[in-house]
Amino acid sequence: MVDGDREVRGMAVREGQEGVQGPAKDFVSALMRAERTLRELASELQLRKEPFREVRPEDVFRIQEAELALYSAFEGERGWFQNVSNVLAKAARAPEELGPDAEKAVNRLRRFYSLASSALFKARYVADKCAGLPYDDDFCIHIVRREGVPAIVEELMGEVRSLTGRECGFGLRIPEKRRRYDLPSLLNDVSNCVHVVAEWFPRSGLPTLLTEAGERCYAYGDADKDLLDLCSFWEQKVGDLKEKGAYVEEDYSVLTALVGPEEATFRVGSSRDHATRVSKDGRFVYYDIDAPVSNTVEFLMESMGYRCTTPSSGMLVCSPPGPDALGDKKVRERIADVMSWVTSADFRLQNGFRNFCEMGCRDKKRVANESEFEWCVDECVAEIYKEETKKRWEAEKGARVRPHPVAESDLEELGITWWKGGER
Repeated sequence: MVDGDREVRGMAVREGQEGVQGPAKDFVSALMRAERTLRELASELQLRKEPFREVRPEDVFRIQEAELALYSAFEGERGWFQNVSNVLAKAARAPEELGPDAEKAVNRLRRFYSLASSALFKARYVADKCAGLPYDDDFCIHIVRREGVPAIVEELMGEVRSLTGRECGFGLRIPEKRRRYDLPSLLNDVSNCVHVVAEWFPRSGLPTLLTEAGERCYAYGDADKDLLDLCSFWEQKVGDLKEKGAYVEEDYSVLTALVGPEEATFRVGSSRDHATRVSKDGRFVYYDIDAPVSNTVEFLMESMGYRCTTPSSGMLVCSPPGPDALGDKKVRERIADVMSWVTSADFRLQNGFRNFCEMGCRDKKRVANESEFEWCVDECVAEIYKEETKKRWEAEKGARVRPHPVAESDLEELGITWWKGGER
């Protein structure tokens, strides 16, 4: 009888696996579609001209688009989630063929969907009530708080942490005394949590037919060939820089890329917001709050003919010189250089700045005692960061930036020299 039960479970698993192979791609595509809709709307709201920053009636429908994308991912009758759920329901326990933690992961996914949907339902309600008002108006902030939105998002963040082992969300991490949790904050937090789940999915151990385009590159849907090639270059350059000792392990271990039909997202560091997005038209978006690194990235991208702007803190947007920039192999290789360099760049530059300052302080303080020497070094490093931050502000106003000599030296040591006007 035990053997008969095992055979029934095995048949259910095989039938389920046959059904989930194609829809697994659609599942991730729907998640990414929801994430993109929310991210773009949040950014658009924040960039609307002051002093009004008004919420428009059509914003409600944009949020509804994201809700429908999530619904499509989880509720589609023949979709991946439903098929796996059906297989698990037929089995007495989570079948080994689906991975030992499949049942737990699917239940957490179901809880994630419920919380994300609730948060978006609340967001739609807030947008409807605030139509015609600024999103940061006291009334709109009150509506967000009254509807219990922060509590739902905190629960969503906790569920994603339990599911993926990674943090998500930004707005609720601001200390409560300084926090004004508004509609864009809500959309950004839900967007980021959806993205973390989509990024985790290929490595979840759950059955998927997302194409493994390499050790770190995963393709979904009809992935763009130039973006796939870019990912391949990036993976190769990551390996080269790892051999040269460029990375700390906590950064290196999380490097992953998701490549789709329109866009590729690269996780370039262990911080939850350290990422790069490249669109198939060549548009390049880099997320980082470290001024010396961002200054160097902007310089490198503009050395390729890109034009960069900073629409918000910690976000660098670089527009390509032409509509088919990514079709050029040399451009793909150079973007891969940039993305591979940024990983652990903050650690390398911190050490480099300290060495740079130690040399200078030794020249100035030949007879100084140890405490004076350390004070000199600390002051010097602080001054470098102050100057780099000033350069970032100037860059936001359109000024051309140049990396600090330490950053230039780091690029050269890692074999990235094309920015000097010559080839590698």
